[in-house]
Order: sequence, then structure tokens, then C-alpha cells
Amino acid sequence: MDSDDVIDPADAELHALLGQIADRTDDEERRERILGVMVTLPPIADWPPDMLERARATHAYVRGLRRDLQRRELEAMYAGTEGDG
Repeated sequence: MDSDDVIDPADAELHALLGQIADRTDDEERRERILGVMVTLPPIADWPPDMLERARATHAYVRGLRRDLQRRELEAMYAGTEGDG
């Protein structure tokens, strides 16, 4: 196996995420753009610093959305149990 055949785990995760997003996208044009990004995106190790910083900022934003969604789900779950004590 050539070293060029080995995929970095972070790159594999990114491609898997993009694939999942494409699979769940109803807009055909948007899906094609996502798939296009998958095949043209350079390895993360080759990304310039500004691209890495945008990725970090996006990651932090998405993590915040996830925490907010989890909090809302917990609030909704326990909203019906108030006063049942």
C-alpha cells in the first residue's frame, strides 16, 4: 500500500460527515455541491491557517448548537413532570 493510499482519520471523519449531510439534503443542487466539495477538498494537513481557523470556528458554533438543542430537549422532557413531586 502506498502512503498516498492512507487516509488520515480526521479526513475520513470529515468525508463521512459531508456524506451524511449530502444524504439528508433534499435540495439536489446543494447535494451536488456538497459531493463536489468531498472530491475536491484537500487533506486537512494541507489546509492554510485561515481555513483551519474557519473550521475551528464552525466546529465551536456547531458544538454550541448541539448543547443548546440538548438543553432544550431536557427542558421539554422535564416540563411535563413539574409539580409531579
